[in-house]
Amino acid sequence: MRAAVAACAIEHLYSQAARVVTISIGLAVLDPGAEGDFEALFQEADQALYRAKAAGRNQVAGPDALAPPSHEGETA
Repeated sequence: MRAAVAACAIEHLYSQAARVVTISIGLAVLDPGAEGDFEALFQEADQALYRAKAAGRNQVAGPDALAPPSHEGETA
């Protein structure tokens, strides 16, 4: 989705953050069957959105569990 929007190069005339439209996404996860409420899920996604924007915009942020595994220190 981010790449598709970037490829459109939509000029953002009134933004001080970027000259073209970008997408920042905040993810939250609620496992099926797990107890939780919509408000808490929404707040988690909202916080992730602001982390994505703080990381430089045009980013995706979410729970650490969604991050790709780190292979730091591994050898082939």
